[in-house]
Amino acid sequence: MGISKKPTLQDIAELAGVTKMTVSKALRNQEGVSENVKSKILKIAKELDYDFTTPKYLRNSRTNNIAVLVPEVFMETEEIFYTSIFKYLCSEAVKKKYYLILYVVTKEEEEHLVCPQLCRQDKVDGIIILGQMRRRFVGEIKSTSLPVVLLDFNYTDTGLDCICTDNLEGMYSATKFLLEKGHREIGFVGNINLTNSIRDRYLGYYRAMIERGIKINSSYVVKERDDENNDIDIVLPQTMPTSFVCNSDQAAFRLMEALEKVNLRVPEDVSVIGFDDTLYSIISQPKLTTVSVNRKSMAENAITMIMDLLENANLMPRKVVVATTIIDRNSVITLRKK
Repeated sequence: MGISKKPTLQDIAELAGVTKMTVSKALRNQEGVSENVKSKILKIAKELDYDFTTPKYLRNSRTNNIAVLVPEVFMETEEIFYTSIFKYLCSEAVKKKYYLILYVVTKEEEEHLVCPQLCRQDKVDGIIILGQMRRRFVGEIKSTSLPVVLLDFNYTDTGLDCICTDNLEGMYSATKFLLEKGHREIGFVGNINLTNSIRDRYLGYYRAMIERGIKINSSYVVKERDDENNDIDIVLPQTMPTSFVCNSDQAAFRLMEALEKVNLRVPEDVSVIGFDDTLYSIISQPKLTTVSVNRKSMAENAITMIMDLLENANLMPRKVVVATTIIDRNSVITLRKK
């Protein structure tokens, strides 16, 4: 059949036209595989001289390793959100007697659809993709036939399980928080071209404003990153709003620095709300009112999902949305209602 290297489960899966999980079940004589498919798989395995009677497959084919793929942009020195989620993932995985292998995907690997070798060499049992990557790269990872869970983003047409923050509702609540304190001129900091999460946060802001019959001033929507996810100088509007909601605590922190440079005080002159409840919200002066994301719950759900998929590869795709809460600190003031 033209395969000279030592045959793998993936080789058999490709020749049989099934998933690697199906091959594994057939070789271990587990339920969930029809007799016709099982016979086909066993025939191919025999022709390849695949040794499926080794102790590994008689007892347990699992490696007890899970790959966690993270885009390099989310693992920069100043990045806090994703590193904290990874720590929670590690803690939850150990409880299940599993171990995580962190793989940082470079921009070049993502752009050229280079799937990490550990995902194709029977090194891991499943994959968690932490942080949004290109749709085509996600498709390449899905082609490994391993269980895959998307964490903190989703592509609805991939048929993959995912865990997401309730971004829209979280930013809706943050904007309503400002409205209830008398603010009507509210800006938004974030580049909606970057991720689905930022777009959803913008939509939450937009929804709260239109519900109050307030037309959004386009000059109040500013970016802190370009379309390649690089930091850029924040260009403040010539006429300032009374407040801003920001797509992240880091964006809010940088906004506060920009305001300070033009002698505008937070919150006396401009109120600011962040998103994520990371270290930036604590080290800022004043401390930042923010939307808190339950990162521990996200990690718990991701590990539970991947474990469920390891037990049953035929589960219908699931989406878990994790709720948020507002942490009221010192960066927002109440205005007199006109």
